[in-house]
Amino acid sequence: MASPRRKHTSQRDADAADPFADDTVAVPAATVVGGKAAAPDASGSDDLVTWEEGEVVQRERSIYDTWTDRKRYTLLGLMSFATFLVPFSDTVYLPSLTVIQKDLNTTATLMAATVAVYLFTVGLSALFWGPFADRYGRRKSMLIASFLFTAFSIGCVFAPNIAALVALRALQGAAVSAMMVSSNAVLADSWEPAQRGKAMGIFMIPTLVGPIVGPLLGGGLSQGLGWRSTFVAMAICGGAIFLALLFFMEETNHHHVLKRIRTVEGLQAAKSIREHDSIPKPVFRAPWYPLRRATASRALLARVVVVFASRRALGLRRAPGAAACARAQPMQGGLAFSRCT
Repeated sequence: MASPRRKHTSQRDADAADPFADDTVAVPAATVVGGKAAAPDASGSDDLVTWEEGEVVQRERSIYDTWTDRKRYTLLGLMSFATFLVPFSDTVYLPSLTVIQKDLNTTATLMAATVAVYLFTVGLSALFWGPFADRYGRRKSMLIASFLFTAFSIGCVFAPNIAALVALRALQGAAVSAMMVSSNAVLADSWEPAQRGKAMGIFMIPTLVGPIVGPLLGGGLSQGLGWRSTFVAMAICGGAIFLALLFFMEETNHHHVLKRIRTVEGLQAAKSIREHDSIPKPVFRAPWYPLRRATASRALLARVVVVFASRRALGLRRAPGAAACARAQPMQGGLAFSRCT
């Protein structure tokens, strides 16, 4: 259907001189529903168009318009706080390792295992939490994970021996892994690509600050209240994150957002979303599916080969290729990101 046109009175003389001149100007495109075109809103707003009969309908909008700036920054704060828990829980009890070793009558090797298993399960569990968050939603995955992390932290407070502490630390890492995985997904859902860089910059600050705050707080707690108080601090942080997510976080997965719009505002409102046809229905992928993305960059694989091959070939405790690879890491990370996206 052709767009409505209007006459320019200021061009009457020019029209008389040139009868073939286009004497009209097109009104901005309007939403077409039921075979009728809507005229632009009198206020000049880009968001609304008005029917000739007086009805008001909404223009096509983006899925990112679902969130106001206030909601976006609220989500950014929540995700930053949740991600802070990952490095904080790794380092807050490090000043207490020797005290724990004496109290539980164990060895330094087993104490080091409490750190190693935490980091190992953080990385391994991401293979599960990623597909889970895609299928069932970011909010649900983070609520479950924060609740489990709090429970396991309380278990660490009452750990009777080193075996229980190692097992609970492994479970802690498995739970807290969802914070890092789902937080990145939430930012990708709520911030459009042109603005996402600023959000990611703010988001990374707690990740860098966590390893600094952890030992400072842990040292004071260990000296003043004993080593078990460091796990009490983890439990308090985990519980605070759980409550904050419960009351202030809404689901950001685009499929679930579209489903909510369809339920609350109606089918026509859902179809007005620009990305309506490109948002796939989520499916639960196998946990090893992300490994295909992890190995997409040949540069990252080459980095691993250079570091470990040089160490083994020369029989050195330190790998001479590590420094060069470390300098190239930002470039390799960019290549991996471009390859995987």
